[in-house]
Amino acid sequence: MKKLSQYKLMTMKTLISAAKSIMDEEGLDNITIRKVGERAKLNSATIYNYFENLEHLKIFACLFVFDEYSEDIKNYIDENNDSIDNYIKIWECFIKHTVRNTEVFYTVFFNELERTVSEYICEYHELFPLQVENYNDSILKMISESSVEKRNIALLEKVADDGFINEKDIIWINDMSVYTYESLLFRMHKLELDKKEGERKMKSYIEKIIQKNRIK
Repeated sequence: MKKLSQYKLMTMKTLISAAKSIMDEEGLDNITIRKVGERAKLNSATIYNYFENLEHLKIFACLFVFDEYSEDIKNYIDENNDSIDNYIKIWECFIKHTVRNTEVFYTVFFNELERTVSEYICEYHELFPLQVENYNDSILKMISESSVEKRNIALLEKVADDGFINEKDIIWINDMSVYTYESLLFRMHKLELDKKEGERKMKSYIEKIIQKNRIK
């Protein structure tokens, strides 16, 4: 996207915030151009000056929520801890936000979109940079990735470098962890699994998968 003035960035934030508040109250599918215009106290047509279409605005509203997770990571990790312990804590943070915003996480990672998620994420963070200056390289690499698979591998590579797991097991651990997460998220999104039980299972399974393959 071309560089925007401060006024235009603030207008975009106002529209995204309006869309997010509708999403929180009524669900993602109930966001409409008219509702956003009314909530933001702006002419509905104004939205098309900043977003390609309604999906574009919805994804930015989701990414606004997703950034809350990225910024919350600092409350779960400790640079004095082993990387494998921080790995488990980052998953704990991720699962907490997934359960809190199941529809958002399902949409960002698994829904079919007009453009790739990575394009939306890059565009979003061009305009609204994430405040993560205190994170180490492995976490910054993780946050910059657009899929659950790549994000988890970025963390597992650090765990392997530190000697807690074998490098050859990274793909297997990643597959098992991501498949578990996807399956439980899908069931929670479809209301086939209670969120509290889904959260408990996610935490338990992810920790067991990594600990089962721990070598020191």
